Amino acid sequence: MSSSVQDAVVASRARCDAGDLISAIELLEPHRGDTEADLQAAAVLTTSVFFEGTDPAAVDAAVTDHGDHPRSLDLKGLARYYAEMTHGSRELSPALSLCLLASRGDFESPCWRADNRFHLGLIQQAMGSHDLAVMYLEEAATVDGCPHTRAFATRHLGMDAELRGDRDGARLLLAESLALRRRHGIDLYLPFSLIACAELSDDPEAAQAMLGEAVTVARSLGLTRPLALSLFHRARATGDHEVLAEARALAERIGHEHLIGAIDELRV
Repeated sequence: MSSSVQDAVVASRARCDAGDLISAIELLEPHRGDTEADLQAAAVLTTSVFFEGTDPAAVDAAVTDHGDHPRSLDLKGLARYYAEMTHGSRELSPALSLCLLASRGDFESPCWRADNRFHLGLIQQAMGSHDLAVMYLEEAATVDGCPHTRAFATRHLGMDAELRGDRDGARLLLAESLALRRRHGIDLYLPFSLIACAELSDDPEAAQAMLGEAVTVARSLGLTRPLALSLFHRARATGDHEVLAEARALAERIGHEHLIGAIDELRV
C-alpha cells in the first residue's frame, strides 16, 4: 500500500470515529480500486447501514473487485446483520454464513481477524447461542493492539453478563468499554456505551448525567440511530413526551422496527 493510500485510510478511520461518514468516504475516492482503500470504504458504508439504515448493497458495490477477500466477506455479513436487526425480519443465517466463510480465510491484519470473531459473537448473541457468543467475544477482546474491537467485544460481554444476572460483572465490562472509547476518541459509539452504563447504574443522578451526555454527543454526531436511541432512553427516564416523539420520528426515518415498537409500548 502506497503512503498516500495509507494516509487516506488512516484519515478515513479517524473521520469515521468522529462520526463524519461522508468525509470518511470522500477521502478514499482518489484511491478507488486499491484493495485497502476499497475495504475501508466498505467498512464506512457498513457503519452507515447501522447508523442510517442504508442499503447493504452499497457495501457489496464497494468491494466488487475483492469479493473473495475475507475482510470483504466479513463486512458484507456484518452489513446484512445490521440491516436485518434494524428492519425487523431478523433472518440472520445469511449474515452468519458470510462471517463464517470469512473466518476460514487468511486475514492480513490481526485486527481484521479480531473484528471477524466479534462479528461472529455479535450474531450468535442475537440468535440466542450465548455460549458460542461468549467464546467468540472473549477471543476478540483479548487481541492486542485492537482497542476498537476490544471496546465492542467488552460491551457485548457486559450485555451477556447482565442477561445472566451478573449486574456487578456487567457494570465493570460496560465501564471498560466506555473508558476505551473515551481514551481512543471513538466518539461514534459513545452514546451506546453511555446508555448501557446508565441503564445499570444504581445512582439516579449519575444515570441522568450519562443519558444527557448520550443525547448531547449523539446530536453533535448528526447521525440518526444514536440520537433516536439516546432520546428514547432519556424520555423513558424523564417521561418527556416531546423527546419521545422526536425519538419515534428518527426511528421511522431509518425503519428501526424494534425501537418503534418499544417507543409505542412506552406511549401507551
